[in-house]
Amino acid sequence: MQEIQKKPKASLFKVFKAVSWAFLGVREQRAYDEDITSITIPQAILVGLFSALLFVLCIVSVVMFVTR
Repeated sequence: MQEIQKKPKASLFKVFKAVSWAFLGVREQRAYDEDITSITIPQAILVGLFSALLFVLCIVSVVMFVTR
């Protein structure tokens, strides 16, 4: 029988790095191909939501600081 080898899940740092590059809209094809095999959908969604929340909080903090 043929064994299916699973690639290990990506580390949190690797997922954060991939999501950050996705926010900017730039990514090398080779790195994208490597990431797509190791990053799971729940990992990408959770890190993406956390990153978006962090971005919004930073923007709100800057606006509050500037308007005071």
